[in-house]
Amino acid sequence: MDELKTHDLPSLRAATLVAAFAGWPDAAEVASGSARYLARCEVSQVVTLGGTYDAVPHRGPVQLSGHATTPELRRLFDRLGIAQSSYEGPSSVQSALLEACQRRGLAAASLWGHAPHYVRAVPNLKVSHAVLKTLRAWLELEVDLAELHEAGRQLEARVDDAIAENPELQEYVRELGVSLDQPAEPLPAEGALDLPMKRPDPAELLRELDELLRRRHDEPKEPI
Repeated sequence: MDELKTHDLPSLRAATLVAAFAGWPDAAEVASGSARYLARCEVSQVVTLGGTYDAVPHRGPVQLSGHATTPELRRLFDRLGIAQSSYEGPSSVQSALLEACQRRGLAAASLWGHAPHYVRAVPNLKVSHAVLKTLRAWLELEVDLAELHEAGRQLEARVDDAIAENPELQEYVRELGVSLDQPAEPLPAEGALDLPMKRPDPAELLRELDELLRRRHDEPKEPI
């Protein structure tokens, strides 16, 4: 960021800052430089987005969590149904950026969507939709998310198809609180939507779920 020369600050309405870093040793410096630049631009708040794999079901509402640096943003989290993160593991560039913004008096928060760890074959568009829908309400944006919502619903239905004939997989997802007794909504007719995104491949999903079961069988059993 020190190499960035600014002659005139532009008039910003909905700016997006993208910062990359080359490995963990560089993360703190990039975060500090980003916060310094954001402060110069007099932004009102900083929001970072992310996703994480978790032991959550593929059906039902998407679990959202995050971290907020001000009481106002924490109250907003409560209104939007965003859980306050209690994560205490290794830090990330997002954490460093939030801390750097807080030191400079900038309101900052992170928003994370939790995706089921047993579905990694394709991007989880259902989780993407939930994150962006919440961000839309948060920032009062006008963004059409209808296609993303439909793509997420298709992913949920195709995961159901992939586990329908495997009792062991059904048992595992039921352990996560998934009710498989109620069928998912029917898929639209083939070609009804021209989505500019990769559709989930049932065979690929099934291979991934089978691999999950093999890993579970290989795990050592705890003594009773």
